[in-house]
Amino acid sequence: MGDFYHEFQNSQHPFAQHVVGSPVVDDKKAIELATASKGVPLTNIERDIVKAEGFAPDWYLDTSGIPTTGIGQTGQWAFRPFSEAVDSKIKMAKGVFPDYDKYDDSTKSMMVDAAYRGDLRYGPKSTKKGQPQKWTKLFNEGKYDQAAKEHVDHPNYIDDKIGGGIRNRFDNRVSEMMRLHKANLPTTYTVKSGDNLSAIARNSGLTLDQILSFNSMSDKDKDFINVGQVLNLKQPQVQEVPKVEVQSVSEPTSKSVPEFE
Repeated sequence: MGDFYHEFQNSQHPFAQHVVGSPVVDDKKAIELATASKGVPLTNIERDIVKAEGFAPDWYLDTSGIPTTGIGQTGQWAFRPFSEAVDSKIKMAKGVFPDYDKYDDSTKSMMVDAAYRGDLRYGPKSTKKGQPQKWTKLFNEGKYDQAAKEHVDHPNYIDDKIGGGIRNRFDNRVSEMMRLHKANLPTTYTVKSGDNLSAIARNSGLTLDQILSFNSMSDKDKDFINVGQVLNLKQPQVQEVPKVEVQSVSEPTSKSVPEFE
């Protein structure tokens, strides 16, 4: 395989004559081509990978100069079915994220996309060669916002020379992690000794005005909170009282009295 890469990159391998420059990146067209190539409908995760990678019927060199074909397939996977490549990355994602099966399809797709691009193990952000990258540890601890921040602290994201497609993939993963972060924020906070409203708001990612509003408090109330008091950290849901339709009762009609002469 090493000889293949060397010959390809130096245009000495026959495959090098088939370089087309770049894959088809239009989502609809790429999915059509990938589906036709597979012969059966794509899974949701496969569709998302195709949207991210595009589809190339021939060979091209990726941003790192690596010979690539199909749906971003390199190395041994360039010569094997796309579905096998995706299955291997799902297996990798399950190994890195123990709770993989508990997440919804959107999060699973994010995890597999990271595995497919090589952003779970190895790479410049691995804590140790072959070990999961640091952001995955934060993710598994439920620290989704910290995981998102760590994830984009990556040379491939920071480097201005990297194409927008790669940066978009990082942005999409960050959006997914922040969605999880917001969905898992606590809805209430119980005041402890030494607390003040400004600090509670700041630590909860809120402004002072928001926490006042969520608790129907005015500005003059901000210095008057009690230990044990439960504060809302989200806008309370107002339950609508079902309207009862009142039907009007018609007055009984008076019977006509026959007139007698």
